[in-house]
Amino acid sequence: MRIAIVTFHSSQNYGAVLQCYALQTVLIEMGHDIEIIDRLFDKFNIPSYRFKRVKKVIFPNYFERFREKFLKLSEHINSQQDLYDIQNRYDVIITGSDQIWNFDITGQSKLSLDWVTSLNVRKISYAVSFGKDAFELSDEVKKKVTGCLKGFSSISVREKSGIDICQNMLGLKADYDLDPTLLLSADDYNSIVKLDMRKRKKILCSFILDQSEEKKTYVKTIAAKLGLEVVNIYPEDVNRWKAMVSSKYGFLPVEKWLKYIYNADFVVTDSFHGVAFSINFNKQFVAINNIERGSTRFVNLLTLLNIKDRLIDNFDLNCIERKINYAEVNRLLALEKERSYYRLLNMIKY
Repeated sequence: MRIAIVTFHSSQNYGAVLQCYALQTVLIEMGHDIEIIDRLFDKFNIPSYRFKRVKKVIFPNYFERFREKFLKLSEHINSQQDLYDIQNRYDVIITGSDQIWNFDITGQSKLSLDWVTSLNVRKISYAVSFGKDAFELSDEVKKKVTGCLKGFSSISVREKSGIDICQNMLGLKADYDLDPTLLLSADDYNSIVKLDMRKRKKILCSFILDQSEEKKTYVKTIAAKLGLEVVNIYPEDVNRWKAMVSSKYGFLPVEKWLKYIYNADFVVTDSFHGVAFSINFNKQFVAINNIERGSTRFVNLLTLLNIKDRLIDNFDLNCIERKINYAEVNRLLALEKERSYYRLLNMIKY
């Protein structure tokens, strides 16, 4: 089948580009012809080519490089009419994964495929996230969102709390599935980014999205206790001019970001995808609860794999003494992978 993916793929976000790559990869392995609809989130734009080559050299956008190298993108979408015009080239259009239905981020009905009007094109979602347990929506907004989503042949959400939102708030049937990044194995990522980077030192990998002095102290304390060197893989302050002389002000290439987690002896993160890749690469880790960005994403995944004790709210140091039993985690993950894979396979077929 010819399938289009509509998701967050154009942001400067490691989890966003990698979940898109992972879903694309799984669908290709199933034998489908895949395209990612290339439009910026929540707006249309006409890309500027003025000085583009110079800018790419001076201010390298590593997320754009990853997209150009690994994502199968459609032509750039510049208008609503462009969307209407391309819909009939696909048999199925999938929206997901990530927080594309977090109404606080995306608005009322963005990425709900309301522009897909053809009866010959089936709409499904895969592992979409609402990002939280509940929303306050007016009756008018609720009616509009429900109207859009009723046109979906299948709805798959990433968290079990999403099932409750669909059923209790929107009156829709849904099931939950794994984030696409967890459908791939470490070997799958190794084949594209060569994770076998030579390990020169023992490191604690710090992937903190919302930095604070308390988090900095916590990371340093854990590193000291474990005898590890801290490597920060997310810029605390993004400045493209300063990044020309110091890497701490800019984003790492996506491949290098993956390599650091793969080679880490311990990971501290407040990111959902930081947790997901720590699990995929069988790393000892601790997840700092990121309430502002949504706790339910962490709770659901970690509970599913019986390691909810890795999520901390009070900068607990005892967790570093408790080792994750990856034999059991991998067993549970394999079961969920198989279930999610075959659900996706059947959603596309029927």
